[in-house]
Amino acid sequence: MGRGIEAKFINFLVNSIKIRNRDLCSRAWGAIAEEAAKIKKEEEEIKKAAEAAKKAEEAEKKVEEKEKEDENGAAVGNGETTISFKWKATIKRKLKENGGEMKVKKLRTAVLDEYRSVEGEEEGDELIALFDEKIQKAGIVVDGKKASLK
Repeated sequence: MGRGIEAKFINFLVNSIKIRNRDLCSRAWGAIAEEAAKIKKEEEEIKKAAEAAKKAEEAEKKVEEKEKEDENGAAVGNGETTISFKWKATIKRKLKENGGEMKVKKLRTAVLDEYRSVEGEEEGDELIALFDEKIQKAGIVVDGKKASLK
């Protein structure tokens, strides 16, 4: 707080409240200035803590989104949207429906058909490669041409 404000405060005390002891007025100003500095410092600390918490929350959110992406699917091309197709669950469900074991080609066809119905994508070698990657991550045992649950 500035010196001009201090002079105005002391003038106020002297003229309005009739305190003639200028030393007492200066000490009152000092106490008020000290408290104001403490309050300002506390507010800054609270603001910094809130910013740190917000940054930590954003970082945690990014990690959760990344984990969700890895678990459920992959990001589409430029990262604008996320595929919500659940690869692992679909692969395991198709295997369970067929007694826990089926040919890899038949499983691939069934899973990719369901994927296309949900996501509306066309056929391509990219989907086959993506299926192969997901079947490895899903913990499915592939023995030659047969795939089975562990």
